Amino acid sequence: MESYETNSREQIAELQALTAPFAVSLRRRVAMWAIRWAIGFGLIALAVQQWPSATWLWWAGAAVAGLSLVSMLAMHVILLRRTAGLQEKLEGLDRMVEEAENETRQEQ
Repeated sequence: MESYETNSREQIAELQALTAPFAVSLRRRVAMWAIRWAIGFGLIALAVQQWPSATWLWWAGAAVAGLSLVSMLAMHVILLRRTAGLQEKLEGLDRMVEEAENETRQEQ
């Protein structure tokens, strides 16, 4: 049982180490998104200046930018929920092992 307990705690620690950089990663992704779309809208401005009838590019660019931001944030939330659920399951297994160890100790 001791090896399982150690392995379970190592898995919990590893999972926590994986989830810790998510906040920093999200900030970096949003910053990169903003830079990417600043460049994109700059190119749209150049295109609209060159071809004045292409004003629809603003709306198309805004739609694509909005969808990409929403999808990025949704994937972040899904990833956080899944890792939180996995962490809860691992902690639940850890508690079950501790309870089983306590019961065997009491029986002896």
